Amino acid sequence: MKSFFSKELEKHKKTILLILLVVFLGAGIFIYQFFSFDPEIEKVSLPTGYQAENYYYYLPETAEESPGEAEAFLLQPFIGGHEENSAAEEAWQNARALSSLADDIAAVLLVITFDINQLAEKGGLIEREAAHWQELDLIYRDLKDRLAERDYPVPDKLYLFGFGPSALYGSRWLALQAESGELPQAAALGAPGGWPLVPTDSFRDRELSFPLGLADLSVEELAETRENLSRVPLLLFSGAEDEFCLSNDLRYFQADNQEILAEFDVCRPGLADTVKELYQEYLSLVEIKEYYDVDHRLDLEMYEDLVEFFAGITG
Repeated sequence: MKSFFSKELEKHKKTILLILLVVFLGAGIFIYQFFSFDPEIEKVSLPTGYQAENYYYYLPETAEESPGEAEAFLLQPFIGGHEENSAAEEAWQNARALSSLADDIAAVLLVITFDINQLAEKGGLIEREAAHWQELDLIYRDLKDRLAERDYPVPDKLYLFGFGPSALYGSRWLALQAESGELPQAAALGAPGGWPLVPTDSFRDRELSFPLGLADLSVEELAETRENLSRVPLLLFSGAEDEFCLSNDLRYFQADNQEILAEFDVCRPGLADTVKELYQEYLSLVEIKEYYDVDHRLDLEMYEDLVEFFAGITG
């Protein structure tokens, strides 16, 4: 792809894309058309029967060529439909913004579009047997096949990224994947809505079944799932002033879930103390970061830490 930037603007491309990423993941304001850039995002429509609407992918640029060879896939299950824009439009704008991160870590970006309102009609994010949990793997395989047909070198690493509702979704998907042992090589989950699924079956005499925890599993399954999760490097992060919380939203938590979470004081700025305690206790490779004086947005320090985190996995 030929660069849309002039030589003078090319050196500022990453800065512009980062600004857009910060704006999109923070305020959800779409000002992209104001900027002169056009990453080549490709859209793939899905057959009838999928709960995902579609998916977008982007091949990273490198200093040598565009597109350049990738080191990994960067997967984001995008949960949209909260604003007046369509989930597909939100996901496309999100993919454009995330192309900067994909470039910086040399990853094929894969953004899968889910509309939260449509998911809510079919069990939402609450039912562990809902079909959409399997769709990420199917779509990931579909993209690998498409790239192979184009003779694009297909990387063998998979990274998971989520912010806000996407991070909450990602935490539940990771737990379900851990039951079979088929997990990404690394995951970064930011501002996960108050309560990402925690790697235990109980806390303070409260049984934590899906989507709160792992109480649905037998003793043997619990041990195996937790062991699998503990092998995945995980960056769990949030702004220290971030008040984004989904615990009172029935599309994400049932009424009995909400009753339990009210006892744990999860809707507080930053990551809930209980969440940090349980992740640190059970997951040896978790890194937890909170960023001073940052609300519900991705700032420059977070972005640089994400690049460092994923680049460190690639080695």
